[in-house]
Amino acid sequence: MAISTGPGTGPGTGPGTGPGTGPGPGTGPGAGTASDVGPFGEVFMSRHAGSPASPFLSTALNTTRDGLINYWPGTPTNAVNAFETDENYLEQIRVPTQAMLLDCELRSRLAVLGVKETDATIAQGKANLIYMHDLAGTPTAQSLVQLERPGAQHFVDQLQWVRAYADLRADRMAEIQVQLGDMLSFFGAHAYLDNGRRSKTLLYLSVALSVAIHVASLMKYHLRQKRPVDYATEVQPIIQTPDHSSFPAGHSIEAFAVATVLNHFMTLNNTDKIEEVSFASKDIKLPFLLAHRISTNRVVAGVHFPIDCQAGAYIGVLLGDLIYKLGADATRLSTETDPNAPRKIRVQSITSQKLCEKQTKAGDFLLSSFSELKSVTASTKTVSGIEPLPIARHLWDAAQEEW
Repeated sequence: MAISTGPGTGPGTGPGTGPGTGPGPGTGPGAGTASDVGPFGEVFMSRHAGSPASPFLSTALNTTRDGLINYWPGTPTNAVNAFETDENYLEQIRVPTQAMLLDCELRSRLAVLGVKETDATIAQGKANLIYMHDLAGTPTAQSLVQLERPGAQHFVDQLQWVRAYADLRADRMAEIQVQLGDMLSFFGAHAYLDNGRRSKTLLYLSVALSVAIHVASLMKYHLRQKRPVDYATEVQPIIQTPDHSSFPAGHSIEAFAVATVLNHFMTLNNTDKIEEVSFASKDIKLPFLLAHRISTNRVVAGVHFPIDCQAGAYIGVLLGDLIYKLGADATRLSTETDPNAPRKIRVQSITSQKLCEKQTKAGDFLLSSFSELKSVTASTKTVSGIEPLPIARHLWDAAQEEW
């Protein structure tokens, strides 16, 4: 019988010997490592123990079962240990699933609503961030931040700052590009963050980032404002101008929310209450300096006004403080002896006049504009009786142990 000496024409039937290194880092805010999807990783797991899912692997598993399992009538053969407590359940699910649950828990309590006028119509250019909580067993809506968009002329006046910041584009180009999809790596330069010894801290920060995106998207809907390029073609942004509202700046909300949560973890004893952080002094903590740089990079890029970033910073600081305190041990926040005792949060109402006054006379966004958070005023106050959230409490305890 003749034997063909030519090469075969068909492809090999087997897969490669090893899985790939994983997809890229992702384009979503706070995207994770190469093996992750989005900020938390692959939430709905499809990968098997040794390789990614595929029709070929599913077929192989099916034929293996047919060869190993005899007749089975569908009766239990194993003893099942039930999930006895909430903590037991959380400890037995993967970190991405824990993050998804915390994200859902926080988002379910936050809403952004329009502000009604005296005639019951919805006011244009006003938004109210609401936190829903139980007060002595009664569902209660607490306003966290009420914000009003400045008048049209203020944005026109701010074009001079967009022009001035453009001179920094060559210096900030790399930062601007990376921060389109990754903000957490910059905070990771301030404190060791990874999926190993600080996995729960990274989880908490990732969720804070995700919730901030949720809030920012809805705030933009109610406070809609055109971008700098809509005012002057000479702006020439160096990145694609987003199609959603310029006011408030989403990157600013996200960066300041993450900075606030991280600052709380870094101080260990939590004596750095947000109203006691001196934003105007030389002793300001690095996470807030970084958040300011990330937010102003968006002005440098030509896609935001400084006032957008300042408004976003107010929202981000108060949102981050809330997210942290909903999980924190109450004994670390006050003189309470019960870790699960109700806690206090800061709330604020910001009119367009007050927001503009807090800028410098020329209209730039500086950290010294945050002085109002340090004192109780007509627009800033403390609200008591806020109950912790169970998922946040458990994951906060795990994160705090990493410090």
